[in-house]
Amino acid sequence: MGEIIHSIRIKGLKKIRRVNALFDSGASTTYIREDLANDIGMVRLQKVSTFLADKRENIGILSEIVIIINKSIIPTRAIIVDKLDNQIIIGVDFMQSTKSFLDFSTDRLRLKDEVRILKNRKFRL
Repeated sequence: MGEIIHSIRIKGLKKIRRVNALFDSGASTTYIREDLANDIGMVRLQKVSTFLADKRENIGILSEIVIIINKSIIPTRAIIVDKLDNQIIIGVDFMQSTKSFLDFSTDRLRLKDEVRILKNRKFRL
């Protein structure tokens, strides 16, 4: 199974960081690792119960984040969790709200309102 990983920028209250995001069509929600959330100063809203790929229930913190892809500035929500293999996992919630989709025939993310296409980068975090 292929992975679609793209470099994006994320903005919190403290700073903007460039990170490599895993775009995951199997994740219903967008997740961010706690160390990265602390580094950029993400707003924390409330504790939530969530399930990650390991099927175990985790307690996360619902937060607000700004994702910047090319020239698109997209405010969204993410769940902060302490154990995550990637720094950030972009889930279906983000793709539905932005009307973007993953093109698995070319391993690319396509943004509805963006002319450019982000090419997949073949590496892991």
